Amino acid sequence: MLERAHELARRVDQPYTDGVLAMCDGVSAFLLGEFAKAQRTLDDAQQILRDATGVAWEIDIAQHYELGALAWLGRFEELRRRAPRVMREADARGNLYVSAMLRTGLANGLIQLQRDQVAQARGDAAEGLARWPQRGFRLSHYWNLYTNAQIDLYAGDAGSAHARMTRGWPSVKAAPQRRVQLSRVMITELRIRCLLAAARQRARRAPSEAHALLDQARRGIRRLTRERVGWASALAGLLEAGMTHLRGDATTACDQLAQAIAALDAADLALFATAARRRLAQLCGGDRGAELSRQAAAWFTHSGVVRPDAMTAMLTPAFEPGG
Repeated sequence: MLERAHELARRVDQPYTDGVLAMCDGVSAFLLGEFAKAQRTLDDAQQILRDATGVAWEIDIAQHYELGALAWLGRFEELRRRAPRVMREADARGNLYVSAMLRTGLANGLIQLQRDQVAQARGDAAEGLARWPQRGFRLSHYWNLYTNAQIDLYAGDAGSAHARMTRGWPSVKAAPQRRVQLSRVMITELRIRCLLAAARQRARRAPSEAHALLDQARRGIRRLTRERVGWASALAGLLEAGMTHLRGDATTACDQLAQAIAALDAADLALFATAARRRLAQLCGGDRGAELSRQAAAWFTHSGVVRPDAMTAMLTPAFEPGG
């Protein structure tokens, strides 16, 4: 359909038409998990649209999705530079939808956690919900759940993360957003992280509960793998390594981590890949571990992450010590 639209647009040769189609290409790439392509295309779309008139809504949407792509790519420097301006522009134009999505979504949450501003991250998410009040479980509620559960993991509160996701899961399952693959992969992956975090926490004091949680996590990982897209498979591989680690098989967990790192790099998921490198360094030790640790530390420093330990715990909670 997009190919046909491009063919027609070439006959018109108007900035608005070209810009909207570039925006559609970028959003399509984003929804397919092709985040690097999405970011480039959405940035191009904005440049084209700025030569047209009456395009505030289109630019807001392109910026919103580009920030999401930057978040998945782990490009904090660009996120820090762009997100506040995009939010101000959406507010100034009275675009309540984009304003709410920006505050409840992944990009803003990561920016605040990069700075170790947990309260600000929660406050922004709450403000986003207040700006777009709706009955039922809408998109803003979906991302508010995602953001707050991820914040729980960052704060080391596995119990709250699991409880929050358990309370919200019936609404998630009934939500139309789950029909969109990207939304489905994101929330499923985070739910598995919460399950693994809770299983680790209960491993000693309630082993039967931990076992049941791991069974749920295993089923979730199978669902991610069945999505048959590279980025979901890469995330599933990292989660599988965490589950193997919780079962006490350190050797296999190391092998799985190495495979997951390669897959995450191929999918351009730099933040997750860096957390995985940090975990592999901790597990394997020696010269290899020292080099992996150096690589991870350099990436976190360059990206301005104030607490690499908390960011790593959020993304790979199964490897946290204790239980």
